[in-house]
Amino acid sequence: AKGSPAEEKPKSKKEESGLLNPISEALGEIWDWVETQGTALRDKPHTIEIPEGKSPAIVGKTKGVKKEEKKTTGKCPNCDKDITVAELRQIFTKADDNKLKQIADTYNKYMKDLNMNTCWNKAHFFAQAAVESGLSFTLKKGESFDYLADDLYKGRLNPKTNKYKIIFSYFYKNSESYLYGRKEEFKNHKKITTQKANQVMIANLAYGPNSTMGKILGNTGKEDGWNFRGKGCIQLTGRGNYEAANKYTLKYENVNILNNSDAVATDIKIAVLTSMAFFDYNKINKIANGTKNVKGKICPKVGNDVTLANGSSNYSEKQEVFDEKTSKIFKIDSCNFTESEQSNNKPFIIRLVRKWQTNNSTIGEFTIDDTDIKGYILEEKGPDTTTSGKEQRIPVGTYNLVWHNGTKFKDVLKVYNSEVPLSRAILIHKGNSAEDTEGCLLPGTSKGVDKVIDSKTMFDKIKAEAKKRGLTNSKLIITANYEN
Repeated sequence: AKGSPAEEKPKSKKEESGLLNPISEALGEIWDWVETQGTALRDKPHTIEIPEGKSPAIVGKTKGVKKEEKKTTGKCPNCDKDITVAELRQIFTKADDNKLKQIADTYNKYMKDLNMNTCWNKAHFFAQAAVESGLSFTLKKGESFDYLADDLYKGRLNPKTNKYKIIFSYFYKNSESYLYGRKEEFKNHKKITTQKANQVMIANLAYGPNSTMGKILGNTGKEDGWNFRGKGCIQLTGRGNYEAANKYTLKYENVNILNNSDAVATDIKIAVLTSMAFFDYNKINKIANGTKNVKGKICPKVGNDVTLANGSSNYSEKQEVFDEKTSKIFKIDSCNFTESEQSNNKPFIIRLVRKWQTNNSTIGEFTIDDTDIKGYILEEKGPDTTTSGKEQRIPVGTYNLVWHNGTKFKDVLKVYNSEVPLSRAILIHKGNSAEDTEGCLLPGTSKGVDKVIDSKTMFDKIKAEAKKRGLTNSKLIITANYEN
């Protein structure tokens, strides 16, 4: 995984094995409907798609883990189609069907939640896994640190360039290479091992918290190098990656991989889920769509290039597997997926955290789910109120969003819920000062005292995203965490 340098990994497995809410204020809403020219949309029931013949895969206890709806891309029929054992058998030619079924079931279960339900993601994900886990999809015990002392000390020879490539910077020209590395010699024309590699020590020193690579990986404990060594089907490496992936394993399988990191190396469901999580939190799932450039766009996000004994590299092998196998199996050339499809699957959610308040205004930070859009929102001063006509902010809570076209403001967003009706006309619109709020919410790129800056630019970004994704199931979620 990312952060594990090319020169700091042994041979890939392939080299070794061959691979609207109910009406709440009737009269007020009727008035508002006329004003908005019929643009307010009512909430519709969710459509839940349950794959035929599927049952949830369980690891440990799952009580309390909320089951989420799966969302489909809706256009390319193959994107949402479950992967099959027969397809995986063409990639992992030495794996048994029971193992392949576990892999397929796990990927199918989570591909929509993790935005990997596209032909492109399937092809890229399994090209990576084929090289990292081999044709038999062997997880074994994780990344091997069984290095020759000589290789640790001077690097591994690349037969094509006839130059040495450093494996671990910690051990380069370091006498500790011979203290912990494997030693061999010939006796009676036979190579024998005179000292086994101390793999735990090599990992903890090479990936230790004080080493360059350890810092990159987010390792903080003296045993993090070994505990969080590369594991899973794309070699998840380092505490930082395990912490990120742990949010997914806890949510979906109720498994804590920080306390039990070996689950990534021994449980196929966890191995596949953590690797899919890696694709999601590193946004590889977005990069993958529409690109055939495995070596230039996908591999660098997963890990650094590894020079193999035959002079090839794992980047080259992954490109080859993608070109010759996975791209054909998952039919990317006939896929009509477009990037806008996937973003439209996600509801438009604005999250506002109120943080600063004065006698004149309230300012908070906001983000929009599944985007990089973030900034500040200026509101009225406190305290919170549900009463109309007061120059005070609306209460903390969850609000629905609809388009508003009134006399003064056109094509802006209106927020409402059961306590703050549509008739109160609380809007999200352009404006920079506390005097401009009039009970509404004004976004900006930065903030000052009782003001936000460049409100037009930020509002246009918000509006464009809302237009692109639509307002079905959209929400404004307001919380408070004041710093003053």
